[in-house]
Amino acid sequence: MLGFEPLDEVEPMITRLEGGFSGATCDPYCVVGEDIEPGTYEATIFGEGLFTDAYWEVTDSGGGIIANDFVTSAQKVTVTILAHAGQFTETMFGRGF
Repeated sequence: MLGFEPLDEVEPMITRLEGGFSGATCDPYCVVGEDIEPGTYEATIFGEGLFTDAYWEVTDSGGGIIANDFVTSAQKVTVTILAHAGQFTETMFGRGF
C-alpha cells in the first residue's frame, strides 16, 4: 500500500477552520445547529496516513442532497456546512467531524 497507514491506525485531526477542533461526533449523522454548527471543517491525517473509501454528504431537512463526495484517497478533506442545511453524514473519517 505504498507505505501509507490505514485510517484505523492513524488519528485524524478534525478542525473547524474558523474556530479550532469541532468536537462533533457524527455517528453516522449530525443535525446541523444541534450536533454540529454550520461552518467549514477540515479533516487532516498527518504523517503517511490516508482517508480511503470515505463518504460525506450535507442534506436539507428533507434529506435532499446539497453537497456530497466519495473520497477514494486523500490526506485532507474540506467540507462546508451551510446554515440552511439539515443534516451532515460521514463515514470512514475516524472520530467524526
